[in-house]
Amino acid sequence: MPKLSVKSIANHYLHVMNIRITSTPPGEAPEQIRAAWVGLVLPLAVAGCRTIETVGVLSRPKTRLGLFFTWFFGRTKRESGYVVEAHHAVEILAAHEPDAAKWWRECAALSIQPGQFFVFAEEVCKEVTP
Repeated sequence: MPKLSVKSIANHYLHVMNIRITSTPPGEAPEQIRAAWVGLVLPLAVAGCRTIETVGVLSRPKTRLGLFFTWFFGRTKRESGYVVEAHHAVEILAAHEPDAAKWWRECAALSIQPGQFFVFAEEVCKEVTP
């Protein structure tokens, strides 16, 4: 019998939705890098579409303090979309488009560290069941 942990049980019950990227998402990455997401199915970090404060993957501050001041002075952008764990999304992208994943690792490394998230705009996604 497989060993069950609280984390594995929680992941099973909390991971109730994926998204499929249906068109090129907006953002700061080059067009061909953003277009590489089209067709991929990505697991959501939180269920459903959310409206949250965001920063750009290239223009983001380099430190946590910088992120705090960006938020404090109202320099974030309010976006509606689906929240995906960035590191995991790039791993999925690498199996489909290795050059696009390489761009993320070389040009936007801070944005794909564990604990960072991408927000894919609602209009470029379709909800799919796992």
